[in-house]
Amino acid sequence: MHQFLLGASFPFVIGLIVYAARRCRAGPVWLVLVPFLSGVCGVWAIVPDIPRLLGWTSLYVRMAQDPRSDIFFWHYTIDLHERIWAEYQAGFIFMLAVFLMIAWRELSLREGARPRIPDDSPRTTEPP
Repeated sequence: MHQFLLGASFPFVIGLIVYAARRCRAGPVWLVLVPFLSGVCGVWAIVPDIPRLLGWTSLYVRMAQDPRSDIFFWHYTIDLHERIWAEYQAGFIFMLAVFLMIAWRELSLREGARPRIPDDSPRTTEPP
C-alpha cells in the first residue's frame, strides 16, 4: 500500500498546487486527469510486485533484489526499509476524500450558477 500511495501522491500534490493556483477551482480536465494520473502512477509504483500476484516467483525475487527497480518510485529502497503503518491507509483514504470533496464542491458551484426555477409554482396540476 505504501508504494501505491507514494506513487499516487506525486500527481496528487501537483494537482493540489494547480488547484490552489487557480483559486480553488477545478475544471473537468482537472477532475479527470489528476485522479487518473494518480492511479497510473500508483500502479507504476507497484509494478515490481505484480509478478508475485501472478505467481511468477522467480521474476518477483529477481526484481525485488535489483536496485534498478527504484525506477518504480523507489520501490527497491522502500522495500529495504519498509514498515507497515496505519498512516498509509489513512493517507490513501485522505487522498480519496480530497478528490471527492473537490468534485463535490465544483458540482455544487456549477449547479449554483444555474438559474433556479421559482418555488412558488403549484405542486399539483388540477384541471380548470
